[in-house]
Amino acid sequence: MNKLVEHKNQYILVPSLGHELGLEVIQRWLKSIGRTLTNRQYEIVKKALNHCTLPLFVKLVYATVARWKSYSKPQDTILFKSVQQSVHALFDRTESHHGKLLVSHALSYITAARSGLSDSELEDLISLDDKVLDDIYQYHLPPVRRIPPLLWSRIRADLPGYLSERAADGVIVLNWYHEQFRSSAEERYFKNLNHLQNTHSAIADYFLGIWGGVAKPYQYTDLQKQRFGVIENEGLADRKVPKQTNIFWGKDNQV
Repeated sequence: MNKLVEHKNQYILVPSLGHELGLEVIQRWLKSIGRTLTNRQYEIVKKALNHCTLPLFVKLVYATVARWKSYSKPQDTILFKSVQQSVHALFDRTESHHGKLLVSHALSYITAARSGLSDSELEDLISLDDKVLDDIYQYHLPPVRRIPPLLWSRIRADLPGYLSERAADGVIVLNWYHEQFRSSAEERYFKNLNHLQNTHSAIADYFLGIWGGVAKPYQYTDLQKQRFGVIENEGLADRKVPKQTNIFWGKDNQV
């Protein structure tokens, strides 16, 4: 950043909020949604703010405690001491609600994409991901082998403010709004180098248009064979992904 923007007056230091201001911000946010905490839960928040009061950490604390109930058990009211641990806790919660395989692969595509992905591009990539589709369609065979759009919409709704929309190459795409989320996602999902390679390979194949209008083969799982009486080992399905045109012609056949 210093190389890109050399003038020091273009930088604004965002300091830690401090314990009192951080607690006040959380209280005001809770009040705005008509929520409050028990005395025991407030003590947990105070102890967490003793370790860190960065604005991002305060926001993650609020996002966690806003889900607490007065009757929540102690093991369900835990806060962590750093931004990175809090981000991983957010990923844990999202995976437990929506399925680890679906969430991990969806967030892997966003993390691996250089400029981000649009909602439709992400749904296309997941629809080409047979590991995810086999997990989703364990109990029925879909008429169209694509991810139900509502699944990604629910995941995105559980990550409010953490995925931001921005313009890239004339298209509105999704990307991590803070670098801490990207680094945490890379640490979490790309420790497995095979998964990292497969993710980049899937993105490359998609934008090369390999599967645009072409039926992609997939393997029936043993569970699907047993449940639905399928004899074949392999099937073919058009995933309804667009062709990736390399040249766009305008008026008068101009490129």
